[in-house]
Amino acid sequence: MKLIVSAFSLLLLLSSCGQEKSEPLPAAQQGMQLATSALWKAELNWNQSLRYSDEEFLEMRGTIDFRDENGGFPNQIEAVSLVADMPQHGHGTGNIQPRVFQSTTDAARYRFENLYFTMTGSWRIRVMATVNGKADTWATTVEVGD
Repeated sequence: MKLIVSAFSLLLLLSSCGQEKSEPLPAAQQGMQLATSALWKAELNWNQSLRYSDEEFLEMRGTIDFRDENGGFPNQIEAVSLVADMPQHGHGTGNIQPRVFQSTTDAARYRFENLYFTMTGSWRIRVMATVNGKADTWATTVEVGD
């Protein structure tokens, strides 16, 4: 009987190994939303298909578009950073931190890469920036996997 249970467990484990890679792309927030203190607006967009690293972590790349609090194009954007975490679990992305770069074609757009989701569930993404001299934080939640 133990042999049958062990064989069944192994079969179940093997059959679930590849399923993780067919999970849908996390839903990105669409449309401009105000930052925490309403000093500027931002929008997050994914610009790649699902991709997994060697460690089987979901890696995402995308863009962050900025507008001033009135919806216009900002004159100056500085100190842009991005952090992802799972508040319900008390952890973030560990030693792997997202990288943020200004777009070469659009002064109000920043691109990010190296954003790794290490497990399925609700992830909070926070963008910190100074837009037209006003420092603020913008946040959204994305659902990864089921």
